[in-house]
Amino acid sequence: MLAFLTARQLGVVGEVAIAWSMDEAPAVLVETSPPLWADGATPPTAGHTAGALVASQVRPIERLMLGDFALPVAVNTYTGGPPDWPARLLFAATGSVHAVLVLHVLLGGLLIVCVHRFLRLHGTDVAAAIAALMLASDWRFLFYRRALGGTEIVLQAATLLILWALWSRRWTGARHSLTALGVGVGLGLMAKLTFVLPLAGLLAAALLTRRDRAATPPQQHDTLHRPLIAVALLTSPLWVTAIHHGMLPAEPHIRSHDFPDLQWQRVLSALSGERSPARESMANLMHWAGDPLAFFPTAYGSALIPRLSPWRVLGWLVVLAGVVSGWWSRHPTPHAALLRFMSVLVPLQVAALWLVARDLHHLVVTAPMVAILAGLSISTLASTVSPPRGIARTWTALLLALPWLIVGIQDARRTDEALATVPVVTFTESGQQALLTLLRGHDVERLGACDYELYGVLETRAPDIEVVHGWGAASRARGEALPGLLEQVVGGHYLVLNASAPMIYNLRPSAGALSDAAAAVGLQVEEVGRIEGAVLYSVGRP
Repeated sequence: MLAFLTARQLGVVGEVAIAWSMDEAPAVLVETSPPLWADGATPPTAGHTAGALVASQVRPIERLMLGDFALPVAVNTYTGGPPDWPARLLFAATGSVHAVLVLHVLLGGLLIVCVHRFLRLHGTDVAAAIAALMLASDWRFLFYRRALGGTEIVLQAATLLILWALWSRRWTGARHSLTALGVGVGLGLMAKLTFVLPLAGLLAAALLTRRDRAATPPQQHDTLHRPLIAVALLTSPLWVTAIHHGMLPAEPHIRSHDFPDLQWQRVLSALSGERSPARESMANLMHWAGDPLAFFPTAYGSALIPRLSPWRVLGWLVVLAGVVSGWWSRHPTPHAALLRFMSVLVPLQVAALWLVARDLHHLVVTAPMVAILAGLSISTLASTVSPPRGIARTWTALLLALPWLIVGIQDARRTDEALATVPVVTFTESGQQALLTLLRGHDVERLGACDYELYGVLETRAPDIEVVHGWGAASRARGEALPGLLEQVVGGHYLVLNASAPMIYNLRPSAGALSDAAAAVGLQVEEVGRIEGAVLYSVGRP
């Protein structure tokens, strides 16, 4: 319920919506003079078509064409497309962005049910109930159910599946646990290759706690070829994409974080401690553990004043007390051992992600694991002060979980307050509506722009407007791409936007610089309208 009541001021996230809302890639220029298009099915193209497969230099970089209908095979070189297939099919059937939002929230609810079931089997009934309540009120879980798509859901589900398979094999010797482990690894890596970071935390925690168990039944034999086949098949969208893109010439090519070169530079910069983009700040660890809404002033310029709720501090102290109790007693039971395992796993996963991929949306992949840890900790504390199998234990656990529930509701209530002050029109619902009003008011049919955060927004919300994006060419040629971009929208309009942060993709020319670029190719521009954060120009011949 909270997921539908919070973040209503969040607009469509364009680069995410592209994967489930479009049958063709957005019109992005790789070069402007002469024009060269990023979509592999739009000549002249810098992409490639092989049968039903289309390789493009923009999202989705690989798609499967079934007649006129497209399914994303890969969103980018490290993100598979299948997690977005349910949303793709639903949007094709309904044309409704809200329907896709409902789908993602419901899938999040299904994940909560799975967490509850896991703890009913391997923890305690109290731990299962508390973990489900915490996850259902966790801002980090709720917000990104609305903001992002199926990728994050699959990443979290894959982590849970691996934990489930590992724990079943460790304590019951389950025969098919290795196959389940392979399925979990394959799903996670297919969803996003950054899954290697939480996966490394899982494997390290398993190794460090391998002796923390009582005598168990002998493990049943399970051949290795099944999990290996599962990994190979499930990751096939990414390696098929890599093979197809290997057929493309090395140049010309967009410089983009969707491809390895730029991403590798970002990883090396993060590891070396160099200055990172605002959204990848070192402070994101504090935002994750403290006030997650403090991310918005850092990343998007929100005027919200960050605050650390004393309820959150109390919540972490309760979890810490439960962990200390679990290690102090060292009971040789599966649920007690699971608490100790989770107390090792969560810090390892968070540390791995924070060191390499510290954008908040990467860190929130750990939300179900944190909920499991908290549920087990609170269950352990409740068991020390209340009798077993009594209503008193349930009420004690709820009282101990109350700080987390309170802070979750507080964060949900503050979210729209934070979003309302974000000065980026492409990010908020009110900003996108104002932008659409501006464009409709001037009968815009063909529009040029050079702003990455606009990419996918208008294609989803106003598909009747033909948008020509210049950010691909700007990533290679910067301002030299502007005259050729203006030539592509003669008789139409050009939009200049304020971005959330400096990017190699964006051009924000002044009126004078835009006029000079137009004059260089025998054109003229005239301002016809503006809103806060956006200026609209007509483009024509003198």
